[in-house]
Amino acid sequence: MSWDGRNLPTEPPGKVRLPAGQMTVPATVWVLVALTTIVAGLTSPGAGLGVYVLGLLAAVIIDFTMWLEAEGMVERD
Repeated sequence: MSWDGRNLPTEPPGKVRLPAGQMTVPATVWVLVALTTIVAGLTSPGAGLGVYVLGLLAAVIIDFTMWLEAEGMVERD
């Protein structure tokens, strides 16, 4: 958040600035999920569905954790 000369924030409240490249992590996870689903789906549809569900769960957990860190609710050690 940037500040003007009167120590007032110049950005609207609630806006979070993320470090460069932080938003690419969930996108990378989604791509890996898609690729592993295709490979697993070639062996059997059940395996493809299982990999897809677990991969999506992992992507949601990673995205939620990164959101908590961006909001300042969680800090990394």
